[in-house]
Amino acid sequence: MLKKTLSLLLSRFYSKKESELVGHQAMPSTTSITLTPTTTSITDWGSVCQGVAPTDGYVAIRFTANSSFCIASAQAPQVNVFTTPQNTGDILMAACPVAKGQHFVLCARNAKNIVCWFVKNIGAMGGWDIYSLRRCVMSLKALIQLFAEKFLVNKKGQVSSFASPTIDRSVEISTGWNGTNQWADAITAPFDGWIRVEAVCSGSVYLDVSPYQNQLRQGSYRDFGFVSCVCRMSKGARINYIFSTGGTISERKVLLIPTNGSTT
Repeated sequence: MLKKTLSLLLSRFYSKKESELVGHQAMPSTTSITLTPTTTSITDWGSVCQGVAPTDGYVAIRFTANSSFCIASAQAPQVNVFTTPQNTGDILMAACPVAKGQHFVLCARNAKNIVCWFVKNIGAMGGWDIYSLRRCVMSLKALIQLFAEKFLVNKKGQVSSFASPTIDRSVEISTGWNGTNQWADAITAPFDGWIRVEAVCSGSVYLDVSPYQNQLRQGSYRDFGFVSCVCRMSKGARINYIFSTGGTISERKVLLIPTNGSTT
């Protein structure tokens, strides 16, 4: 319960309704940083600009094709974007996404009028973006879940005892009486626990205790004498019990025994 409550509380930091807003943070903003290329014109294939992304964003190169053999690329780890012209004189651009702290390279061949720049994404906030915030929240969530798990492990003996019967509390109830040869009734369990039905019979007897909702039916048969049945019950469940005997029933008793975790 504690773990679920804490998880629910932390999930409020990032709801499904905020999905569109969070996704929007990865789009390019109108804020750009001019990068200085090592050259504005290049014949052979080579690097014209490289560096490290200051925030999450996009690195871009724009140029004019010197020939139809012109080619250029924007490269980041695991992401390479290439572009080529159809004709000499075409003005082209290549851009690729790059994460904060990643190394990027802009390359070209047979290109002139080279211009390079870096575009921050919308979520970038001077090095602290929405993803950093979310990672922080998720780390906090994981930490609290770990705490909750450790708490439950350390308290597992106590927690498991909540389902065990109390040793010093029980409620005796008076129930319907149908005569000396039969005794039956149906009750609603007032708490989680056990029901114990017992009596002494002068002849053969069958005792049946049957919770309607959890199917933990218990039965007992004896030729005569003391007979008893104990059965689990859930709070709010209807429970039926019946004695049937060829003799007489005496010393009848119905006890309701709560669990340690029940409030009575």
